[in-house]
Amino acid sequence: MVVPAGVAAAAADGLRLVAAGYAGRGLTTGAVMRARVLARGGPVSRETVRKMRNWFRRHNVDRRPNWAGIKTPGWVAWQLWGGSAGWRWTERLEGGDWVLPRWAMSSRGA
Repeated sequence: MVVPAGVAAAAADGLRLVAAGYAGRGLTTGAVMRARVLARGGPVSRETVRKMRNWFRRHNVDRRPNWAGIKTPGWVAWQLWGGSAGWRWTERLEGGDWVLPRWAMSSRGA
């Protein structure tokens, strides 16, 4: 599957933040490798989309309004996985029934 531009941009942002030293100790090489694929625009498999959706569902409780201004390891990880654009994309593709909070619908996803 081709990755939407917003997902690619968020992953690229996450990679820049990792390079700048904002990642946490829990960052895995797998997350960085996936972010590189996303930042290039894919392609990704349906299984990857499913893994992304599951990751977002586990970690969406960590999100806070306007957290993009604070470069926490959680924000970096969120961006590496495609940001809010990735969350919306994976929910749409996987027939998600979760309701996104209004603040999650902004173009920056923060």
